[in-house]
Amino acid sequence: MKKFNIAFAGWGTGWHVTPISSLIEYAHTQSDIMGQIWWLFWFGSRGQLEETFAYNFPDVHFVPIKSGKMRRYWTVRSTLKNLRDVAYFNAGYIQSLYLLKQHKIDVLFCKWWYVALPVSFAAATLRIPIIVHESDSHPGLVNKLVSKFAKKNFDWFPSVLKNSSHVGQILSPNLMKNNWDIDLFTLDGNKKTLLVICWSQGSKAVFEEIRKQLDTWWQVVKELNIVIILWLLNKKYKKTFDPYIQVTTFDFLDSNQLGELYRITDVAITRGSATTLAELEMFGIPKVIVPLSSHDQPLNAAWYRANKWDIVVAQNNISEILSGVQHHLEHLKKKNLRDNDTLLLESHKAIWGTLIEKS
Repeated sequence: MKKFNIAFAGWGTGWHVTPISSLIEYAHTQSDIMGQIWWLFWFGSRGQLEETFAYNFPDVHFVPIKSGKMRRYWTVRSTLKNLRDVAYFNAGYIQSLYLLKQHKIDVLFCKWWYVALPVSFAAATLRIPIIVHESDSHPGLVNKLVSKFAKKNFDWFPSVLKNSSHVGQILSPNLMKNNWDIDLFTLDGNKKTLLVICWSQGSKAVFEEIRKQLDTWWQVVKELNIVIILWLLNKKYKKTFDPYIQVTTFDFLDSNQLGELYRITDVAITRGSATTLAELEMFGIPKVIVPLSSHDQPLNAAWYRANKWDIVVAQNNISEILSGVQHHLEHLKKKNLRDNDTLLLESHKAIWGTLIEKS
C-alpha cells in the first residue's frame, strides 16, 4: 500500500490552529488512516501558536515559511506595510515551491489565514491537490481565493464557499472523552457554573468588564461558580480575580479538560469564534456572545442568535454581559448533552476521506 505525505497550512489564533490539531488527533485514533500516512507536515510561521501545537505530535514536522498580510484599509503606514509584505509573500511562495517538492507532499489542507496563501499558490503551481475548510459564516480572503482552484471545499455554515460540502466544525475528539478530573474542578455543586472562554485575542475587554461587575452584580454573582480560562497571553489577570472566592481561573486547559468543564457548565460568555461556539453548542450550553467587531465574528454571532436563541452583546454595550447571563439562568435550560459522536466526527471523516482520496 502506498503511503502519503500530507501537509496542513494554518496560522496564528486558536480557532484556526486547533482544528488542524483536532484533525491530527482524530487520525491518531484511526489505524486505517495512519496506515496510509508516511509523514505529516504543518506549514506555519516561526514563533506562532501553530509551532507549539505541531510539536505536540512526534510524527508532525513543523515547516516555517515567510508570509505577508494584506491590509484592506488605506493609510500611508498600511500601504508601506503591504508593499513590504508583498516581498514576504513572494519569499514564502518560493520557499513553499522548494519545500513542497523536497518533502514530496501529496495533498495540502488549507485552513485559513495569510500563511496558507503562499503555500496554496505553490501547491497549485505544482499541481498538488488542495482541500479547504471554512469555519466562519463568511469566507476569509485566503479561503475565498484558494477555494477557486481547490479540489474540494468544506464549510460549516451553509453555502459559504461555492461547490462546497456542508459538514460540521472540526472539533477535538478528546472533548467527548469521559476522563473526569475531580481535583481540577472543585466547584460548589449547589451553584450554577458560568464559563468565560474567549481565547487570548480580544479577551481583555471581557475580563475587565467582568471584574467591574463582580461587585455591582453581587446578587447574580454570589449564586455562581465562575470559571475563567485566561489562556497563555492573559496570565496577569489571575491576580485580578484571585480575591474573589467564587472565581476560579486557569491559564490553559487541554481538550480533555475542556470537555469535562463543558459538561458542568450551565451558561458561557464567549467571543464569536466559530470553533468555540460550535464546542459550546455541542454540549448544549446557552451563550452570551460578545463578538469582536473585526473579521466574521458578528456574522457568526448573528447566525447563532437567529438559529440557537443565544444572546449577542455588542462590544459598545459590553456592560450588558452579566444581564445576558441572568436572562439565560432565569429563562433557558441547558439542552441535553448529545450522547453520540456523530456530529462531532462528521467533518473529520469527510475531510480525511478526501485527503486520502486526493493524495
